[in-house]
Amino acid sequence: MKALGFGKKATKTIEEKVTDEVEGFLTEGYPQPTIWAFYNVITWHITHRTVSLNHRVELENRLRRAVVHLGN
Repeated sequence: MKALGFGKKATKTIEEKVTDEVEGFLTEGYPQPTIWAFYNVITWHITHRTVSLNHRVELENRLRRAVVHLGN
């Protein structure tokens, strides 16, 4: 999330969507999304909630760079 540079409102929306979409939960009650589920929520936000085409392209580029570094 930090690498994507979302604002407070977008972060809150994404966190709520992750909680809604996640199937398993940790014993502490926190959502336990898979990387795939998290990626799907992020792409949902970028494609459906971003108004500006230029901003959408920038977020897609940030996501692409962030995903490359997930395995490291």
